[in-house]
Amino acid sequence: MKLEQTILSIAKQRLIELESYAKAPLELDNVINRFFELSGLVELANFADNGLSNNAIIELKEINKKSIEILHQNKTLRDSKKIKPSRG
Repeated sequence: MKLEQTILSIAKQRLIELESYAKAPLELDNVINRFFELSGLVELANFADNGLSNNAIIELKEINKKSIEILHQNKTLRDSKKIKPSRG
């Protein structure tokens, strides 16, 4: 359980950092880096027999959803054409 708690803790911290960097127009590289770091952590939830509890998997997927929303709300990133507009 300690590893699971560590993974969730890091994911939550990276989400906070992503949100913070996304508010600053000159932090595009940091936004992208934090997003990819989060994506790596979230990818763990997609593996069978990953050792994570169902609650941890759900929480990681929610963190992923929030990180994608942050990217789509970032005007600088949208304008840079590095992401496609959301179709939802």
